[in-house]
Amino acid sequence: MNTSYFPGLRGRMGDWAFYSVLMTLGQVAEKVTYADKLHQSVKLSDMIQRELNRKRGAAISKYLENNEDRFFNSLVVAVYGGDPQWLPFENVKPIVKDFEPEYLTNTAAYSLGYLSFNSEEKIFALDGQHRLAGIKKAVSEKPDLANDEVSVLIVAHHSTPAGLQRSRKLFTTLNKSAKAVKKSEIIALDEADVMAIVTRDLVENSPLFGSDRILFKGSSNLPADDVEHITTIENLYDVLTILFSKVRESESLEKLKYYRPEDDELKSYIEWTDNFLRLVGQNFPEFGKYINGTDDTTTLTKNRQDGSGHVLFRPVGLLILADLLSKLAPKMGLEAALSLCSKLPMELGDQPFKDVVWMSATGKMNPGKRAISRRLLLHMLDLEPKPDDLRRRYAALFGLEPNEVELPPKLKLSQS
Repeated sequence: MNTSYFPGLRGRMGDWAFYSVLMTLGQVAEKVTYADKLHQSVKLSDMIQRELNRKRGAAISKYLENNEDRFFNSLVVAVYGGDPQWLPFENVKPIVKDFEPEYLTNTAAYSLGYLSFNSEEKIFALDGQHRLAGIKKAVSEKPDLANDEVSVLIVAHHSTPAGLQRSRKLFTTLNKSAKAVKKSEIIALDEADVMAIVTRDLVENSPLFGSDRILFKGSSNLPADDVEHITTIENLYDVLTILFSKVRESESLEKLKYYRPEDDELKSYIEWTDNFLRLVGQNFPEFGKYINGTDDTTTLTKNRQDGSGHVLFRPVGLLILADLLSKLAPKMGLEAALSLCSKLPMELGDQPFKDVVWMSATGKMNPGKRAISRRLLLHMLDLEPKPDDLRRRYAALFGLEPNEVELPPKLKLSQS
């Protein structure tokens, strides 16, 4: 019988005894399975397997394979069967003079030891299903990773109706309580996400979009009475996400979010963004006056008047411009695309913004209708692929039939 020993700690929380042990990724890949043991029903077990997001597991695998600074928090697993044994240390002898083990409590004295498995145990993940999938894939593709170590929290599972119910409850508690990382936390802390890194550089180092001009708020929208900031930090991140994935070049969001480029490439993203803002300023004079000027409040107040104002002085307007460029720039280049966009209406009180993203009756923004405004602008450039569908959706905004509305007139562009 092949016995394995895992160094660890023993603890207790509530009515759960648990063991925190070190396992190599190779041992995890070999010994730990998915949470399909939580049901006697084969169909319910199969459903758990189907719910695993394979793309997420593949992304985690790439993270492990491509990052020297890779790190995971603990997996939580359940074990049943076999003959697990806790082997506490006894007669601990200090190697430093100030340590006196006789003063340790019994709990502390017997919390350190080894957990042994005889290879007949069944182990399945309660928390960390996608990390487990990523580990299995990474170890199979890059065997050297098998020697990496990870912390594993182990609890006991019993294959009885009461034991199944108890483990299912723990599974749902762990997974329902886990919250996605907030976008604001990603922006502030993420050292792999290209958009987060460039956003931080803009607000910390750029004279064009410095921190005094950006509202540090966990939202994409500005307060209605704000005349101090051009946009929010989350909106800036969202704009860069569109630009980097669809305008600068066609790049997968997975790569942009999870794989930090080399420093030289990061510098090129920062320089590209600085040049982009300057080009926007050259093509849209009011915006250029703002980023190159010093009297921010006067410029912002002028461009945020009730019933009018420049669309680029609203967060949704920056997103609409990025959306347009994502359609135009791949075909004609960034500078030509910006020049073409500069010929479009930019006042909120005009079509295609009035009563779409700007509600004239209430004086409030309606960013949820950004897609329709973007399509109306493409129509004005004679580039909207489904004009009949657009007319139907535009009419629905006003509670009208399609034949009762007129789409904004197309621009007369010189053919040169």
